[in-house]
Amino acid sequence: MKPIEGSSTNNNQLKLNKTPFRRVVTLCLLVFVLILTSYLYWAHVNYRLLTIVEDNVFRSAEMPPNKLVDFVKEHHINTVIDFRTTIDSVYAEKQALISNGIQSIHIPSELVPSDEAVNGFLDVMEDASNYPILFHCEHGIGRSSLFEAIYRIEFMGWSNEDARKSARLRSLLGSFESHDIRGQYLLNYQRHNRRVRGLQSSDID
Repeated sequence: MKPIEGSSTNNNQLKLNKTPFRRVVTLCLLVFVLILTSYLYWAHVNYRLLTIVEDNVFRSAEMPPNKLVDFVKEHHINTVIDFRTTIDSVYAEKQALISNGIQSIHIPSELVPSDEAVNGFLDVMEDASNYPILFHCEHGIGRSSLFEAIYRIEFMGWSNEDARKSARLRSLLGSFESHDIRGQYLLNYQRHNRRVRGLQSSDID
C-alpha cells in the first residue's frame, strides 16, 4: 500500500513539537524537587533557622537539646529564649543549656502574646550583655515570626506594616494577613521605644 503523501513529514513535525514540551516538564520537575529538597533540609536539618541580625539575633524551631547546644556554641550565642508552653521540653532544654554555661530564659507565650510576655522579651532584648541571642517556639513559624516582628519594630525602627509583611513572608505565608488576629496584633502594636543598652545602632540594624 502506498503511504499517504506527507504523513512522514507530519510525524516528524509532531515529534519535534513534543520535544520542547518534554524538556519544559522535565525542567519543572527538577526545579520542584530542588525546592522541596531545600525546604526539607531547612525544616528538618536546620530547624527553620533564620538570621535576623547577622551574627547577633537568630530565630528557629525547637531543636533536640544536644543539637541546640552544638548550634549555640558554634555561633557563640549567649542567650536562648524559649516561647514554648510544653514544660517537659522546656525543662530538658534549660538543663542542657545551663550545664554548658548558656543562659536559658523561658517566656511562655500563646499565639498572641500577653503584655507580660512582650515585656519579658523586650527586657531581654534591650540588654546588650545577652547578645548574641536565639529565640524559638515549637515550629519556628508562628510565635517566632511574631516576636521577630516586635523586635524589628522596637529595635530596628520598622513600621508596623513592614514588620507584619515580613512576618507573613517569613512564616511561609502563614497567618499574618492584615485581617488575621496576629496580623491585627502587629498593626495595632504600640511601640515601647526600647533601645539596646550598650550597643551602637549599627550593631543591631
